[in-house]
Amino acid sequence: MLQIRDINKKIGSHTILSNISFDIKKGEIIAIIGPSGSGKTTLLRSLNYLEIPDSGILEFSDGSLKIDFKSHPSKQEILNLRRKMGMVFQSYNLFAHLNATQNITQGLISVQKIDKDKAIQIALNLLNKFGLKDKANAYPSSLSGGQQQRVAIARAVALKPNILLLDEPTSALDKELVSEVLSTLKMLAN
Repeated sequence: MLQIRDINKKIGSHTILSNISFDIKKGEIIAIIGPSGSGKTTLLRSLNYLEIPDSGILEFSDGSLKIDFKSHPSKQEILNLRRKMGMVFQSYNLFAHLNATQNITQGLISVQKIDKDKAIQIALNLLNKFGLKDKANAYPSSLSGGQQQRVAIARAVALKPNILLLDEPTSALDKELVSEVLSTLKMLAN
């Protein structure tokens, strides 16, 4: 599904990523494990072009997109890449002025041009799957860290990306919720 070849990233003279290469197959779950400061978040952000790698190639095996980071991708290539990849950030990045439902529907309506009523239906369905049906109208400030994290995951899943990048997706979840959220993600991936 996705091939990553020789991703490199330096900040000043400090090498953050050095010749990182791997393949991701459809339905596969890959974990990147390492100590704090080892470049895990930088790698995920680079794959979605939120960090700009110095070099390397990202290619979907169906031929739909190939990006050579050394030649600086066009705005259209970056947009196509981000349509294929969803990302859940460590800090959730929910919009504080939008409730849980609105946080999920925002991208569906403004980017994917889905009808508002259908987008709300998708959001409510996902909130229910992630155990947040009663939090549909709650704003991020009134949600716990784990609840905000599940809303952020639901927001990313709603866009039906080919690949979902999760930066510490279970860090704010209770131990009981970790397996529930992961099994929900597996179910939604199929």
